[in-house]
Amino acid sequence: NPQVRCLIQHGHTSPVEGADNVKLLPAGTLKRLYAKAQVVLVQGGPGSIQDARATGAIPLVVPRRVEFDEVVDNHQVPFVTMMEKQGGAVIVESRADLFDKLTLAFENPSLFHAAQPYVANPSIAEQLAQGLDNLLSGRTRRAEGYIARFKQAARAHAAGKQEMARINAITPSE
Repeated sequence: NPQVRCLIQHGHTSPVEGADNVKLLPAGTLKRLYAKAQVVLVQGGPGSIQDARATGAIPLVVPRRVEFDEVVDNHQVPFVTMMEKQGGAVIVESRADLFDKLTLAFENPSLFHAAQPYVANPSIAEQLAQGLDNLLSGRTRRAEGYIARFKQAARAHAAGKQEMARINAITPSE
């Protein structure tokens, strides 16, 4: 639709034809754009979803999947399913589903914006801390797999922080 402006933060993937493309944006800039957007579409990571929710957006969410060689397991699928059940996200399952939900969002924008921005619940952090404690102390049978994924995620997070610091250093402040 030529009347719709589409900004895509594509990261380390190829730019998308027909859209305004940026590799990465500073977090503050991205959140300001989320707050102004009619529709927010993100990958299924908790940080992406929570950043959108903090601006009042109820994002369309595409979980990364093993079958597309995007992740080592489908860990985003149960998270985005939980978020959708709680009314905090709308899962996109396919290309056709994306177009159907984009059409719905543009025709009914109030369905994709919360009356109040989401504020994180401290008990979630406590539950995460307890879960990590259980994993690290071996009180779960799948600790090795979780620890390996946790280490992989920590390495990816550190690399992302370095990249964002580099981008912030070269991006003029608004």
